[in-house]
Parts: sequence; C-alpha cells; structure tokens
Amino acid sequence: MDTGGVTIWELQDDNKTFSMVHSACEHDDIVSSVSVNANGNRFVSASHDKRIRLWDANLTSLNSFKAHGNKVLDVQYHPTEPDLFLSCSQDGRTILWDTRRSKPASIIEKSQGGSAPCCVSWQPSATKMFGTGDEGGGIVIRDLRVVVEKTVNYQHHCSAVTCLAFSTTRPDLLASGSEDCRTVVVSLNSFGTQNLYINDAHSDFVKNITWNDREMLMSCGWDGNVIWHTPRD
Repeated sequence: MDTGGVTIWELQDDNKTFSMVHSACEHDDIVSSVSVNANGNRFVSASHDKRIRLWDANLTSLNSFKAHGNKVLDVQYHPTEPDLFLSCSQDGRTILWDTRRSKPASIIEKSQGGSAPCCVSWQPSATKMFGTGDEGGGIVIRDLRVVVEKTVNYQHHCSAVTCLAFSTTRPDLLASGSEDCRTVVVSLNSFGTQNLYINDAHSDFVKNITWNDREMLMSCGWDGNVIWHTPRD
C-alpha cells in the first residue's frame, strides 16, 4: 500500500469477494513490491523507505534489511529456493539475498552512471538465470554462475521497464511492460532474443503483467485497463 502498509487478502464466494485477513504497517513509505517464497510460509516487502522486510504467513515482521541507499523498487523470491530473493533499487544496485546467512546481502551488479534497475524476474527453468529491466528501457538476462560479460542485452522500450515476467509454461518467453505503454514479448535462444510480440493498446504506463497456464499474458496499466494478450511464435 502507498501508506507503507502490507495486507493479506482472501478470495471468497467463488472468487468474487476479497476479504482482508491480516494487515500491518511497518514501512515508512510506499510499498513497491511483495513476493511470496517457494514454501508459501514467508514473504518479503520492498519499500521507498530503502528497506526490505521479511514476514511470516500471519504478517508478523521477522526481520528488516537495509543494504540499499535509495528506494527499493522490486523484490522477487527464487522460484524453488525458499531462502533466496533478489532486490533492485534506484541506488543502481541489484542484490542477491540469502536469509540463512548472518550477512545475507551480496551485490550482483551496480550500474556505473547508467540506468538504474527497476524490476527483476527469475527464469523458472534455469535456477541461476534472471532478468532485470532498467529506467532507460533496457533489459539484461544474467547467469549468477558466470562473469558479467556472459549476459544477454536488448532494448525494445524507450522508457523505464516497470515489470518483467517469464512464462511458467514456456520459460524461454519473457514479457515486459514499460512507461512507454508497450507490452513486449521476446523469445530467448542461444543467439540472444527474437522479438515475438509488441502491443501498445495501453494509453498510460503498463504497471504489471502476468502469464496464465495457456501461454496467454495479462497486463494492467495506469489507464485503468486490463488487457489479455496472445503472443505466438
């Protein structure tokens, strides 16, 4: 919530009604992102107050982390490792967190005078691969196991990338949304990327995107619209 609060909701009446289950307010500024771990028993929240908070399923605050020097814009748990998550911030840093360690934060990347990362996403089929989207419209696919030079870089947006999402049924497909109002899908291969789909139906920023199990994509924007997309090879 933009008040700094975090809430848990339950769907009732055949998924027609939202009912608030728990609520807490421990951030001092806008909550920009939340993510649930692979076991479903913990989640993290990121905030413009520069902090990341760790919560249990009952919304009890377990820890507070501060390794970023500016607004934390996105946080994403690893798809299979319940103690690992990524965060990115306007300070230019992308950080890997391991909550099993006494010093959980490891800096993966820090932009050197370039565009700061705005969003992160793990690739479901490759447990060490992830993507970041930056404020200049660029997207980078990186492997945690290799050096910085072993990356895939591309740019199909002319403004900040607000969201990234790999398809869970086709992990080679990566969707992105942007402040340029575009929704884009690329296919990843051994040569880099192939552009599959571009849609500019939104009249304001694309805020978030998600895939379903039939390779269809849903986007929502500041224009108040929710749009279904059907990218095809």
